[in-house]
Amino acid sequence: NQVTRDVHDTRQWSQEFRLHGASGPLDWLVGAVAFDTLDRVTARFGTARGDVSATERLTALLPATPQQVGPTSIANLSLVDDPARQQAVRQRVENRQRTYALFGALDYVASERVQLRAELRATNERFELDSEVVNFQPSFGRAIDPQDFNDVTARLSADYRVSPSFRTYLSAAKGSRSGGINPLPGLPTDEQAYEPESNWTYELELRRQGEPVNPRAPINAPDPRA
Repeated sequence: NQVTRDVHDTRQWSQEFRLHGASGPLDWLVGAVAFDTLDRVTARFGTARGDVSATERLTALLPATPQQVGPTSIANLSLVDDPARQQAVRQRVENRQRTYALFGALDYVASERVQLRAELRATNERFELDSEVVNFQPSFGRAIDPQDFNDVTARLSADYRVSPSFRTYLSAAKGSRSGGINPLPGLPTDEQAYEPESNWTYELELRRQGEPVNPRAPINAPDPRA
């Protein structure tokens, strides 16, 4: 009999400021945003001791060789008399992330047919990790220094009206994912922290707009030719 109990507590503070304006064919937006996120994860695991004596250990079952005794199971570190009432702490990790970003957007109406848009975002992120317990054992705590990551993402798009019924849309955008710290002890130095990942996405669309519907036209109106 095994019981798991996971508690995930997240607290976040955020604040954003925006300033918007327009002048003629130009429409602009600038802003700043800040996040402070505290993540605390506690995982508990309890395994019923049952008839296992002080000199005996549970072993893992290997599907490939079910008739042979497998290696010693990690579940031995969570043996309790009643797992419904008591579980051992398997993992306790606290993450803190501070994010500061500046962003802006510019729209330009070049003509009745052409509209252009440019977006830019610059981000600074700091990650701090306190790894207290991993796999039922004391971990490295705050031994890994806080990690700072800087990233700049952009997006450019153009909208061209070919005719009253057809228009095309072209977009190129850079996306990214934050880096971080691996909360596992014993990893090589180059694997303790990982860098952000990014990619570019391109989009091309052709849109057709149908005839506008008159909202005042009666539904199922009689044919005047009848």
